[in-house]
Amino acid sequence: MGEMSGDSGYGLKPMLMTPIANPATPQQRKYNKIHCSTRSTIERAFGILKVRFRCLDLTGGTLQYSPQGVCRLIVLCCMLHNTAIARSLPVYNDEGNVIETNSAPNDDDCGDEDEQLLDQNLPSGHDIRDNLILNVFA
Repeated sequence: MGEMSGDSGYGLKPMLMTPIANPATPQQRKYNKIHCSTRSTIERAFGILKVRFRCLDLTGGTLQYSPQGVCRLIVLCCMLHNTAIARSLPVYNDEGNVIETNSAPNDDDCGDEDEQLLDQNLPSGHDIRDNLILNVFA
């Protein structure tokens, strides 16, 4: 079952895990810390991809393709990016400067889940997250 990791702007779903609003146990706090770190890593990767491939960033315009075509384009950009990494090719910003690609996660970027979202979430999302915490972070 492929779970994705979301922030407090998204509701908890069976396929989208979110942080726990007020973690009460050490396991829940560990889950939140790892969730935050993972999400921060993914956000940095998206940022680097959008700098290297301007077509993925709204400042480069919008992709005028079908959702399937856009998915193929994103996968292709990821493949090309991995090739560039393997060849030690730098990523340049708009000013032509090399950007830092290996910075440490910033835990300050992690927000707590909005309490109001809890009532709108599917119970199965809570069950999946609780099971994950019980079996992985215990």
